[in-house]
Amino acid sequence: MSKTIIRPMVPEDRRGFIDLTARRPGFDRILAERRTEVIWHIAFGNPTSDGAPTYFVATDGDRLLCHMGRMPTWFFVEGRRHLAAFAHDLFAHPDLQASGAGFFVTMKLYKTVEDTCRSFCGLLWTNDINIKLQQARKYDQLWVRRWVRPLDADRLIRDKLRVLPAPAKAIACAGGRLAIGLGDLALRSVRSGARTEVVFHADERFDAFAEEVGPRLGTAPVKDRAYVDWRYLSWPHLRARVIVVPDGPRKIRGFAVLREPEADDEPGRILDLMAAPEDDAAFHGLIAEALRHYRARRVPIVETMATSPPLIGALSRFFFVQRLPDKPLFFLNGNKYEHPEHLRRLETWHHSFGDSEGGEVP
Repeated sequence: MSKTIIRPMVPEDRRGFIDLTARRPGFDRILAERRTEVIWHIAFGNPTSDGAPTYFVATDGDRLLCHMGRMPTWFFVEGRRHLAAFAHDLFAHPDLQASGAGFFVTMKLYKTVEDTCRSFCGLLWTNDINIKLQQARKYDQLWVRRWVRPLDADRLIRDKLRVLPAPAKAIACAGGRLAIGLGDLALRSVRSGARTEVVFHADERFDAFAEEVGPRLGTAPVKDRAYVDWRYLSWPHLRARVIVVPDGPRKIRGFAVLREPEADDEPGRILDLMAAPEDDAAFHGLIAEALRHYRARRVPIVETMATSPPLIGALSRFFFVQRLPDKPLFFLNGNKYEHPEHLRRLETWHHSFGDSEGGEVP
């Protein structure tokens, strides 16, 4: 193996990126090409730029051996706009992972991202291998649990109680259906919430909402129309449904993004859910519509992430419960922000499943 060089990724690296991605466990050439479409959307289609490279690669000559991305993002932090980033998508070629050089190359990639980011940089929902690498670099660690809401008791009970005899399993399913049905009936009678509608493109209402509500949410990406269109509506291979709470012809009070499952056993996933902290009716309307939509799709369970107390309170009122395992909300370069202690309190963040790449890369 020749000397490994770390440099910014360029569009001409696409074929080499596909070749490397095809070496991921479970991937073939077709899946590698699909994933590369998404990565090119992230790396070269982001409407936010800080003037620095967005992806770095490690090469030995013409071959790509490792890569790591960074996603410049405007945030509201402590009520003000602040340009920061997310880091994501570290992967190394199996040959590099098997060699003694693999650890050192990945550490150099992390260091390159640290040096390139001018402020803090979030690392969300990453896997166990990357968590260990990030802990080795002593990044700040916050932990978040999923919020889960069952919709189909039969399927859940059958999966959990396989060893029970059929009569006992039937009784358990009947009891589960009754409990969920009574809970849903109670919710519809007291928490129908505000009216919602589906939108198919982000418009100027998202800009106004971001400016009005965003500064009050804590540490949160600025989710204006450019962000929503790029992150959800034009994201390759992502089937997303965007719903809003309208407030007259020119305003919205909140929005949610629902990921459409692609298989029968996949959960419904609320990728994003935003409203003013005090607007319970908007939260309730969006959550109620998400549950109605997934129930109609016969989805067994709905899951989301939540860090802000107002959203957690709204989810709890709809019988969402926390479930292990804990997921990482880490960040690097905390010292580059003027008040790092603010970032170190989980309740000051307003982060969702869909933030960063949000686990939605094929």
